[in-house]
Amino acid sequence: MNSESESIINMLTLLNLIHSVFGEGADAVGLDFLSHVFWDKYLEFEESREAYDKVMNILERVIRIPMHQYARYFERYTQLSATRSTSELVPLEQYKQFVEESTHEGQETTLPAKSDEEIEVEVRGRIHQLSLEIYTKTQTETNNRWIYEAEIKRPYFHVKPLDEHQLDNWRKYLDFEQIENDPTRIQFLFERCLVACALYEEFWERYTTWLISKTLYDDAKIAFLRATTRFLPQDQPLVRLSLAIFEEQFGDIDSARKRYKDILQYVPNHLETIWRFAQFERRQNPSDPSVAENILLSQLNADNLDKPTKAFLTVQRANLVCYTQKNISKAREIYIENSKEFSNVKYFWLNYFNFEYIHYDSCIESLNIALDLLHNTADLPSETFQGIHTRHLDFILERGVDVSSYFQSKSFMRQPTKSMDANKKRVSLEENPQPSKQTRINASTIPNSQINPNPHNPIYPSSSFTHYSSTTNPWPTQPGYSQNMMMVQPPYPYQYQYQYQYSTSGYPNP
Repeated sequence: MNSESESIINMLTLLNLIHSVFGEGADAVGLDFLSHVFWDKYLEFEESREAYDKVMNILERVIRIPMHQYARYFERYTQLSATRSTSELVPLEQYKQFVEESTHEGQETTLPAKSDEEIEVEVRGRIHQLSLEIYTKTQTETNNRWIYEAEIKRPYFHVKPLDEHQLDNWRKYLDFEQIENDPTRIQFLFERCLVACALYEEFWERYTTWLISKTLYDDAKIAFLRATTRFLPQDQPLVRLSLAIFEEQFGDIDSARKRYKDILQYVPNHLETIWRFAQFERRQNPSDPSVAENILLSQLNADNLDKPTKAFLTVQRANLVCYTQKNISKAREIYIENSKEFSNVKYFWLNYFNFEYIHYDSCIESLNIALDLLHNTADLPSETFQGIHTRHLDFILERGVDVSSYFQSKSFMRQPTKSMDANKKRVSLEENPQPSKQTRINASTIPNSQINPNPHNPIYPSSSFTHYSSTTNPWPTQPGYSQNMMMVQPPYPYQYQYQYQYSTSGYPNP
């Protein structure tokens, strides 16, 4: 082989390599709103080789993309299309259709048959009209996206947190694309978003959920690994929890179990992880339900748990015992034994009564025991106390076999308790308050309207636990746990209806 042949082969190899790079670039950034810089380089390369057929193909693709300089590319497309044969401008089947329509149009009249030149002119006019429709559609799509594109101030990655306005703009932009329902554009926008928002677990969670919904499991696994190994710190567990469920779904049980243990190592006492880990072991050990219970017991024995956290875990343990082990008596003992320790935890008492209402037919006397404990042991705000009694009166009328206990239960509502006396004192002070005390609110009380009269529906607490640590506040208000975590489980079969609402607070402050 002579040197000239080698030179030609090397040149062809280089051209193929350049075309391959441009093709990958088009797939990677071609849909970006500011991708005109890339497309200009691509067109410049093909024009330098006078490969106008390839230039035409590129413009055919570009004029359909909503982008910042869409009109400029349509103008170039119009100019170049005027120099190309009409058969090159549209697919062959469409070209034949245009020719046939142009040929037979007007033949019902006495006009002479059209010449080839006249048919060519009409076909070109039809193609131009089709191009105008494409232009109009692209213009509309560009204007629709400009609303969100104009608000993007930092499209690149940075360790500094984004302001809430920027985060909200990305959320709305993703909402818009998902409503438009073009999977290619949706995935492309997610990838753009995760450049600027790589440190925010809510966007990774949303992206992986969308990928799984489209059965793009390989892409979802890659996204999970990118999030958990490169960007999200160990103290942000939500995506890792989703990855554990993803691995369990595809049979990688050991990896899923390791995920839960790793999270608890870095974020001790993380309630959602504890609860999910217990349910994971329940699913993996259906013949030995004590495995799941032991996970909850090990956490309950920890020294640094506050009372609301322990109350939540205690209720979940009772639910496991009742609905998985089918041991109603043991579950009832758990509630009774802990009634004194959690005397002022509303969540505990609401779930205790809901438990007794569900199992009312099997042991009627146990409900009376719960009422006695409520009146003699509980230290709840008066409105909560009376709300539970109101709910109980409704239950007697709906499910009771007789109404003999109705007035006795009603009289309990009129008897003062320790917490009711304290509330009365506060009310008497607030009748003639100092100006600085007029806006004081008892945050632990709830109106009676929030007490669910239906014992078979879940009970939700007034607020939720934080994700990353326990607090001394009975019902912390930090973002994180959804209210649906704080619910009473339905009767067996043990099916959960939780829908977590993840935190959108963004990257934690340094």
